[in-house]
Amino acid sequence: MVQENDPYYKLVRGDFFANFDTFKEFKYQIDKSFPTLWNLEEISRRENGLRAESLIKCTFNISKSSHHPFYIYLCQIEGGGRKHMPYEQRIQFREHTKWMPDLNTFNIANKFHDITDADNAECYLIGIYKRSEKDHDVMFIGIHPNWMYDKRIESESTSPTSFQVKIYPIQEAYKSGQAIFTKEDGQRAICFKPNKILWYMENRDKLHLEDINKVKKMMVNKFTPVYGSRQVIYYGAPGTGKSHIIKKDTKGEEVIRTTFHPDTDYSTFVGAYKPTTIEKDVMTVIDAKAVPVKDEDGKVQTESKIIYEFVPQAFLQAYVKAWKFYSEATVGDPEKQYLIIEEINRGNCAQIFGDLFQLLDRNEAGFSEYPISADADMKRHLQKYFKNLEILEKDSINALYDGRNVVEEVLNGEILLLPSNLYIWATMNTSDQSLFPIDSAFKRRWDWKYMPISNGEKGWVIEADKKKYDWWQFLCAINEKIGSTTSSEDKKLGYFFCKADSKGIISADRFVGKVVFYIWNDIFKDYEFADKIFNDPEGGKLSFDKFYTAEGENAKVIEKKVISFLTNLELKPIEDNVDPIDSDISKFGLKIKVNDIEVKNFNAIPYTAVEEYVKLNPEKSAEEVVSIWGKFVSCNPTSWFIVTDEGRQSLSERYAGYCYEIKCADGRSVWVNKDGWRRGTDKNPRDTVQEFIDAVNTEDLGIHIEEIKQ
Repeated sequence: MVQENDPYYKLVRGDFFANFDTFKEFKYQIDKSFPTLWNLEEISRRENGLRAESLIKCTFNISKSSHHPFYIYLCQIEGGGRKHMPYEQRIQFREHTKWMPDLNTFNIANKFHDITDADNAECYLIGIYKRSEKDHDVMFIGIHPNWMYDKRIESESTSPTSFQVKIYPIQEAYKSGQAIFTKEDGQRAICFKPNKILWYMENRDKLHLEDINKVKKMMVNKFTPVYGSRQVIYYGAPGTGKSHIIKKDTKGEEVIRTTFHPDTDYSTFVGAYKPTTIEKDVMTVIDAKAVPVKDEDGKVQTESKIIYEFVPQAFLQAYVKAWKFYSEATVGDPEKQYLIIEEINRGNCAQIFGDLFQLLDRNEAGFSEYPISADADMKRHLQKYFKNLEILEKDSINALYDGRNVVEEVLNGEILLLPSNLYIWATMNTSDQSLFPIDSAFKRRWDWKYMPISNGEKGWVIEADKKKYDWWQFLCAINEKIGSTTSSEDKKLGYFFCKADSKGIISADRFVGKVVFYIWNDIFKDYEFADKIFNDPEGGKLSFDKFYTAEGENAKVIEKKVISFLTNLELKPIEDNVDPIDSDISKFGLKIKVNDIEVKNFNAIPYTAVEEYVKLNPEKSAEEVVSIWGKFVSCNPTSWFIVTDEGRQSLSERYAGYCYEIKCADGRSVWVNKDGWRRGTDKNPRDTVQEFIDAVNTEDLGIHIEEIKQ
């Protein structure tokens, strides 16, 4: 029955909102629950006003899974349509509405599209229950595709096909994570939260077709299978943004951060007894009784005493908080707890982790496969912090261990067992891998995410002797030399190796002190500086000491030597790259139109193209627009083309003030670079305007740029 007074239920009547795009909502939920796991491609859709049903093609980004695609048919859930049944909803498939693009034949059963026969792919029918336009706490409802096949056999009608579902199983699923509804004809609908979709996919046929009593037992284990690992190491060359991406991905989450170094050991990572100072009353004995000593004003005297207490470090702090989040989770999943380890390979991982190594094996629900025993000191500490905790999901957790009461053992401090909401992420500079090599057994328990060197698109410049050089162009040039000399990627420099100031400038002092020193001392010293980039125009080699004046503690950077080094790399100052030109198109005897809209200035062509694209695609978010148009950065010598509001905040002052704002559907803006757009000259033949026009016209964006000679 529908329960209207229970505060844990998310709805009390059949409230629903059906005018939404199912693909967008599904993608939002998948990206939220499984970042980077799914690839989603919309094959076709059929629209009815603001409603949109979708057929999507999916694959997984994981090595443990087959890479065969599978298909999902998405539609909205709406009111049941029968006035005498107010607690009824329905999943309705509108066969009378045309698919775009046309699917020609739409075979129902386990295959929804002709190509699935060749792919041997599974297909799924999922309805999405949404209560309001801004509601993202939605419910998925799965039906077996055989039901639709049976419906088609019964009738050749092109009228909508509906599957009625009562409100109470949807309501129950909001409370417990999933629920089952069986119709009078025996057909079942499985209601589940979006983060349970992998559990549903693995068990679909059993849930819909097996004996109902067996199915009810299956509903006890409510944990979503986890493919891949809760442990991830982000690795790459120094400055590739490893820490930055972790900071971005864990924004708003609970994070405990630590850094490994050669002196890090088990006690500094997990915890140990340490001396601490406490204030205690000064006591004396009077008439065989201990009494506090008081001063003449009657105030009790105290003294500092040293005692030893067990002090938890980063690992144990994160472990305790993660289990406390489980105890606080009354509805839905517990809050996530992240343990971030910077520079993991700078410490001896075997020594630091010790027997915790065993915990890194996770089962399909994300918990440690093999719990380990806690020592007596740790047990006392855990009992203290877990006192009076209750885990509502204890039965489901214990079911993962064949009924063993592991939850009680955890709360008693008897065992250590990583919960599914504890994520351990780490960074590793490949240039430091010789410090403490990580053995293969340890490596296997982590997912590894490579961070390639890429353009950070901040518009940073190196400033020396009143000249500015593009930072990204420098990185491309020096990394090519590093790669050809060392035959290795490890020593290359990432975009964030040396950070600019608030104005986007890397000063000569900072450049020499951090970048030149690294290049000379850590890379090329073993190669005798044989390359011509180390030639000194004044004779001999550019040794590191030549970058400074010989004035002891008052030594200063000789900026002309910086210019010599950059010139040896065949870099030109930005002032030479972008000649001042007249931006008025008409003065060149030309007329340029973007989708029949005439533009007057060369630097207006790019932002007009983006603006017209946004008008043609009003549903696109700012992030989506930037993702689609970001590729055209290759046409601009300033190393950036289009950014979101957040991206603009990180631009240098020079570029943040010289860009064009375009509002998108989600209320956020994109900002298009107005600098760097020029026609070729004798001094600099690069024609960035023509590059952009040609690049856009070859893409299928619905944008055409026409150049007309007057």
